[in-house]
Order: sequence, then structure tokens, then C-alpha cells
Amino acid sequence: MRKTANRRKPAKPRTAGRPRKYSEKLIVEAALRVMEREGYRSLSLRSLAHELQTSHTTLYNYVDAIGEIESKALDKLSQKLPSPPVSADADLRAELIAYLQAARTLLLQHPGVLFSQPDSAAGKSLNAISHRWHEVLQASASDAKAGRLALTILTSVAIATVTRDLVFKAEPRERNRRARQQREAEALEPLFGELIDFLLPGLRQGSSRKSVRTR
Repeated sequence: MRKTANRRKPAKPRTAGRPRKYSEKLIVEAALRVMEREGYRSLSLRSLAHELQTSHTTLYNYVDAIGEIESKALDKLSQKLPSPPVSADADLRAELIAYLQAARTLLLQHPGVLFSQPDSAAGKSLNAISHRWHEVLQASASDAKAGRLALTILTSVAIATVTRDLVFKAEPRERNRRARQQREAEALEPLFGELIDFLLPGLRQGSSRKSVRTR
């Protein structure tokens, strides 16, 4: 008896109905997926429409300009940066190193965050997080200026390594690049520690730290 070949069932015709509604949350999440997969500069109205499986003309009903969605996506990304711990018993030195590493990872994945305008949502979020760190570090510095300068230097070191990675992409393959970035992050750990001990020696004692309320 001859076996009949397995045939795929014909796809059901797409019935006409109400157009899908795209909330701001849905659009921003799609933008983040595009940026994560294809890079910051790949975000456009067409790439966003493709991600949402619709036409770019349909998106015009929801998006006035791609820059608006870009700003909101960067704002959401900037909120991933850890704020200083509220507890006075926390290891602030370790938390600061974790913050610097998180900032570096975020900038490697989404360099657009680095170039956010100061008056944009992302720029304001970054400034707010940085300000909270300044407040906490003042307790371990000789004065307010020293605490601000210390954080500026530490952040600049993290940004410098990101800039180098973006300019000199030695390994184009994604898997190799991520492995290299992980090795570099591990190598930077003692460097960040040495800089913190030099710039903010009070963090190692911990007993002189004052409790600062953060939002």
C-alpha cells in the first residue's frame, strides 16, 4: 500500500479586522530588541515596523519621530544602572565596582546611551543616578569636590575602555567579542579597586560612612 506524502495544511487566509493597536510600551520594547540585536544606529522607523510586523506607514499613527522612541528606549536602558545601596552596612566599595562594570556593559551594548543629550529623558536619568552616587561618596571623601572628582575619574576610565572597544573591533564574531569583553571586565576589576582605594580610601574602612537616604 502506497503511503501518501505528508502535506502541509494550507495557511488560513488572513481575515480583515481592526488594525492592531501599538502601545508605547510595546513600541519601546520592540525598539530595544532592534538595538540589542542590530546595534544602536540600526534603529529606524522601517526596522521598528519590521520588528512589530507592520508597515512604517502604520507606525506614523503612533510615532511622530524615531528620535522620540529612541529617547524613551535609552531612558529605559539608563535605568538599569544600579543606584547606591541604602543600607549603611552594604559594602560600598564592591557596590561602586559593580556600578562601574554595569555602566561599561551598558555602554558596550548600547553606545547611544553615552551620547544622550543632557536634557533628554536618558540624560536626566543618568544625571540623577550619578548625583545619588556623588551624595553617597561624599561621606568617604575629604570634601564634596573630591567625591565628585573621584567618581568622574572612575567613570571616565570605564568609558575609555568602551570607546576603545567600539573603535577597535578585533574579533567580529559575536561569540568571540562577548568572551573578550568578559575577559576585559575581569581584568578591570583590580584596576577599579586600586583606583577606588587611592581616590576614596574611606570606602575600605566603611566605619566612617554616613547613611545617606536615596530615592
